[in-house]
Amino acid sequence: MKRKGVTPDQIFDIMGVRIIIKNIRDCYAALGVMHSIWTPLPGEFDDYIAMPKPNMYQSLHTVVMGPGGHPLEIQIRTYEMHRTAEEGIAAHWRYKEKDKLDKKYDERFIWLRQLMEWQQNLKDPKEFLEMMKVDLFHDEVYVFTPKGTVKGFPQNATPIDFAYAIHTEVGHHCLGAKVNGRMVPLNYKLKTSDIVEIITSTNHHPSRDWLKIVKTTKAIQRIKHWLKTEEKEHSKALGKEILKKELTKYGLTHSKTSKSGELLKVSKRFGFVEEEELIIDIGYGKISAKHVLRELLPQEKLQPRSEPSKLKKA
Repeated sequence: MKRKGVTPDQIFDIMGVRIIIKNIRDCYAALGVMHSIWTPLPGEFDDYIAMPKPNMYQSLHTVVMGPGGHPLEIQIRTYEMHRTAEEGIAAHWRYKEKDKLDKKYDERFIWLRQLMEWQQNLKDPKEFLEMMKVDLFHDEVYVFTPKGTVKGFPQNATPIDFAYAIHTEVGHHCLGAKVNGRMVPLNYKLKTSDIVEIITSTNHHPSRDWLKIVKTTKAIQRIKHWLKTEEKEHSKALGKEILKKELTKYGLTHSKTSKSGELLKVSKRFGFVEEEELIIDIGYGKISAKHVLRELLPQEKLQPRSEPSKLKKA
């Protein structure tokens, strides 16, 4: 009740009936029969067959005014859908002849593969659990691509979430969006039945502010990864520049110390595998370039070269 913000008299699934049928066509036929017998309650119908949940759950849900004037929830699904609901998508592991995975069933494992990807990318178990909550325990909205493909998102998802659902590069270069033919801001909250079109630009990139408004795990992960990569590249360039200046003071160059292998040896003394990691940490400010020089040169040579005097002798 707290999650949905409803009162006890607004809960309609206290009494329920589940109808399991052979095929999808008969599911809709059964729905018609139910609605002809009992009056359906407005706003209480969900078609998860046409628009499955991210975990591939499928069923028709409706609430009718049942016997005695009491609300009655009815779920209608096929046997296959029932197995998915009760046993999970792994129950549909099927193979065709020649050991090739049925394309229809392969699509069902997209969600499972995504789950495994989150687990690999999120090292912190608490963060992984939070991402699971975001994608599994939410009310959903269903929107359309311009070509009519249905995409499901958590409530309050934005066009940025939609862009990353299409493709990572579309998300990275998302400049703006049109919803139902009209331009909307990137913090627009998607609504069921919206038709969403993403406008991209190769010169546009993710912003840290996007993390404040996106809702899907994929968008959050991709934005964080891009920001981390960019930060790393910036630190690498900065670290290289700092080290070059420090080396110059002692008559050394970065290219020579790198080619000779001396810089790699120093990097390994600091616990790194590659010298690039050392340079990145210099850029982050975790290691001082002077400290690196103390490892490169003997103590007696740690005196910066003085610049030649520009004064002429009298």
